[in-house]
Amino acid sequence: MKRRILLSLFILLLAGNTFAQNKTYFGFEFSLANDIFKIRDNGDYLKPISLYNFQGGVHLRQEVSKYFFIEAGVTLKTYQEGYGFRTIPYEASSSSENSWLIPLRFGANVNLYKHRINLVPIVGYTFGINPPLNFSGFGYGTQRSTTSTIYYTETDVPVASRFFSLLQLGIGLEFKVSNGLLFTASANDYKGFQTTDQLEISYVVNSSPVVTGTATSKGDFWCVSTGVKYAISNFWKKR
Repeated sequence: MKRRILLSLFILLLAGNTFAQNKTYFGFEFSLANDIFKIRDNGDYLKPISLYNFQGGVHLRQEVSKYFFIEAGVTLKTYQEGYGFRTIPYEASSSSENSWLIPLRFGANVNLYKHRINLVPIVGYTFGINPPLNFSGFGYGTQRSTTSTIYYTETDVPVASRFFSLLQLGIGLEFKVSNGLLFTASANDYKGFQTTDQLEISYVVNSSPVVTGTATSKGDFWCVSTGVKYAISNFWKKR
């Protein structure tokens, strides 16, 4: 996997020699993300909840022309998992180990103000790597309100593969501070194609029969991001 990561990054450096008249940027990006779990409930008590977390990474960007660019990088992300009960103000959530995301993005620069503020639509593909599942992931508990008591158990089901794919759609703003420095702000939505995490849930409300449900993720999340990029091609162009 390290070879794939290095290959994605160095492709852009090699492209910098091909498109010598355009800039090559190196940057950092940080995001506030919300992971998405879909709930299937054979009763009427389970609900999805907000699963906020932070992620960060580094990126290389190569301008293909004045208006288009390609970008690759590596992002470290800790996925959250969880669910809630509709009748009790309780939310069960936990974090897994760190996952690696390797994005490949294509973007455009749409001038908004004197080529110093650009609107930037982005579409991309992300290759994800989850850590090995090395624990059973079993839990249980009791939640009470004035009208009901819920006994529940949950099991984290291992998935077939640690590797997954995401489609990214995003929109952002970029602010050109100087000839080589950019500040960025964006909103992005990531959609997956296969199950990456699944919780099997069983619960009993008061003295009712056992009810089952699942909370399933395909790696989906949305995020708001900010970052800074510098044109490292300025170093070799000045020589």
